[in-house]
Amino acid sequence: MGTFRRGRTIASRARARSMLEHSFGIDLVQDTPAGRLCTKNGWWGWNGHVERAVLYFLPEDMELVVFTNSRSARTPRLRRFATW
Repeated sequence: MGTFRRGRTIASRARARSMLEHSFGIDLVQDTPAGRLCTKNGWWGWNGHVERAVLYFLPEDMELVVFTNSRSARTPRLRRFATW
């Protein structure tokens, strides 16, 4: 994620920023008091096993990814559990 956003080997910094701000491959772009936040939910499963993930491109060039392999009967989206 850092290489995409700042490394310039996958995309230029300007192109990466534009892609994120225009929701290319992103579920949500949100302005917060700390700055712009871009998030993406994901899940995959096989043979009854499910793994979930949520990633955040945070303000001030920070990234965060959370993975879980526990089942949740309530919701497939981890982002619903986070409050900003």
